[in-house]
Amino acid sequence: MNFPLFIARRYFFSRKNTNVINIISFISIIGVAVGSFALIVILSVFNGMENIAISNFNSFDPEIKIVHTGNTNFDKSLVSSKISEFTEIESISYTLTENALVKYQDKQHPFKIKGVDSNFEKITGIDTMIIRGVFNVSEKDVPYAVIGYSVEYHLSVGIYLMYPLNIYLPKRNGKISVINPETAFKKANIFPSGVYGIDKSIDDYIIVPLNFLQKNADLKAKCDAIDLKLKNDVNFEDVKEKLQAILGNNFIVKDRFQQHEFIYKVLKSEKSIVFLILIFILLIASFNIIGSIAMLILDKEHDIFILKSIGILNKNVKRIYIFEGWLISQTGVIIGIAIGVVVVWLQAKYGFITIGDGSEKFIINAYPVKFKMLDLVYVYFTVSAIGLLASYLPVLYVFKKRITA
Repeated sequence: MNFPLFIARRYFFSRKNTNVINIISFISIIGVAVGSFALIVILSVFNGMENIAISNFNSFDPEIKIVHTGNTNFDKSLVSSKISEFTEIESISYTLTENALVKYQDKQHPFKIKGVDSNFEKITGIDTMIIRGVFNVSEKDVPYAVIGYSVEYHLSVGIYLMYPLNIYLPKRNGKISVINPETAFKKANIFPSGVYGIDKSIDDYIIVPLNFLQKNADLKAKCDAIDLKLKNDVNFEDVKEKLQAILGNNFIVKDRFQQHEFIYKVLKSEKSIVFLILIFILLIASFNIIGSIAMLILDKEHDIFILKSIGILNKNVKRIYIFEGWLISQTGVIIGIAIGVVVVWLQAKYGFITIGDGSEKFIINAYPVKFKMLDLVYVYFTVSAIGLLASYLPVLYVFKKRITA
């Protein structure tokens, strides 16, 4: 049996002569447990937020998007012949996005007009994010618009009222009158059929038929992006690399992460920053362990001399108190992680911690959480390392000052 660990266990489970040491040891365990619990819960919340963001963006964005390196419009025939050779592609959709001034009755606001073809609904999950009306951009050659929640909010659009959206697109050709600025725009009317709600950053689109936008923007046969959906049994990265190779440097092949790279990086950065802040709090809490071990060494000074007199090496005596501090930190981290995992599981299953007071409508009603085993590993080893360091420092200092070698 490991002798230092055996003695440390006896010290840990037995009552100390000084009641203050018991209190400080208990506070140390509570401090480590609370810190570990907070780390598990906060990291799980960030995982849940990230998961919600990804699922929402996936409802609007394709698996692969092909755009021009200069973010300009291009003739789709330049690319369609090349990508049609790929048997790994299940569906192809051509889209075009233009900025426009949109007027509804007496209100107006600039928005993005996104022209889509009939395959857009197959490639994305936009139809699952409809909160009012239906997803319908064309019926019997009659164009309709599906608007984002931000459009509905700013313009007070009523999709069940017989009022069209007036879309003003800049003219690319023809003369412009300085006297009448309206001649610089081409006006088109379209009725809304539905409202989608995904995320504030992408709820400011008005989705219309591709040919409707091409015609009114004077961009026949033009598009600015090609959306792709791959078959389930293909290697995603291989297809992406092959597409990039065949399209050359004039085009960029983006996956879903690259389409919203900034947002995903912000989520990762926030998670890392919060993790570091909580670790700093744990470092402060570990001073309780330092105080507890220092006081225990002083309380057991007589026992130390007895152990040394019967031939126990000085390094093994030091290990007793290092193990004592390690047991305190291990007890705290195991309790904290266990409670954290249970709370996360309960939140994921029952959602007992809700968002807001119930009077407001959100995409989700409760705080999202997602437990990852890798987070548990990070928390356990990080807190254990802090506990080991907090145990070693008082042993090194007190033995040097009070206990002779």
